[in-house]
Amino acid sequence: MKIIIFKLLIVILLVAVVLPAHAQEEETTPEATEPPEAIELPETYVFDSGAAFNYPEGWRLDETPAYVLVSKQPNFVLFVDFAPFAARNIAPDSDMADELRASFRILYGGRLVFDEQKIENFEIDDREAIRYPYTDDQGRNALLIFLRFSDGTFGMALASANMGEVDEALSLALISTFDSLDDEATEEPITTGACTVSTRARDTVQLHVGPGENRAVYAFMPAGKDFQVIDQAQASDSSLWWQLDKDEVAPSAAASEAWVAQDAVISKGDCGASDDSTMPTTLTPTPDS
Repeated sequence: MKIIIFKLLIVILLVAVVLPAHAQEEETTPEATEPPEAIELPETYVFDSGAAFNYPEGWRLDETPAYVLVSKQPNFVLFVDFAPFAARNIAPDSDMADELRASFRILYGGRLVFDEQKIENFEIDDREAIRYPYTDDQGRNALLIFLRFSDGTFGMALASANMGEVDEALSLALISTFDSLDDEATEEPITTGACTVSTRARDTVQLHVGPGENRAVYAFMPAGKDFQVIDQAQASDSSLWWQLDKDEVAPSAAASEAWVAQDAVISKGDCGASDDSTMPTTLTPTPDS
């Protein structure tokens, strides 16, 4: 419990350290922001809790135990799902205004005075939300938002800009996608004990035609979905690989098999067990012709 609560407190470092340092890694010249109607959010991130959000292609994504940050100069949006609040025994139906106040105090301690008159109630796609615009202790404009998820829990988002005003239209476009996954996305049961793997970010985990880094890559594993492992192998460099159903993970690809590196994916279920009758022994991959 203490470890989980500590993870939530790591967020304090975001405002004082992470954002300024992160901003220095990229060019500081702001880019023109697309008008709201042109904003496209093809990328998806899925938390272990099942909450997810979308963000634009080309944005940087940084994961920590306490939050997920997506950014492209000069804009930053931080997301926290319900898990850290649940770890503090916060009820899902708690007053979000109370949690916003508490989170603000955790973020800034006594460095900033909380102004009750700035709290604004509003809705995001018919979901309850509350917002608090302010200027942080680094002189950046920021927008702290709590919003209700479709499953009755809630999440927190913090939008900021390294320079100038917060692009509210862009920030709200991202934050409006922050929600628990639809029932349709999770209604398919997974066989008890089956080993499944997944990834949270798009265009990250490569699909190979066989086990081994020297085997050809032909696609990326889709994000936010569990895929059952049907075979496993060890490459000549001792790396471990899992085979997935190619027709499920990449149905339009011409390849006949789909393999992912074990250390590149998130695994669930009984992935440690193996059946000697079906699991191949150490392989020496051969180059594709």
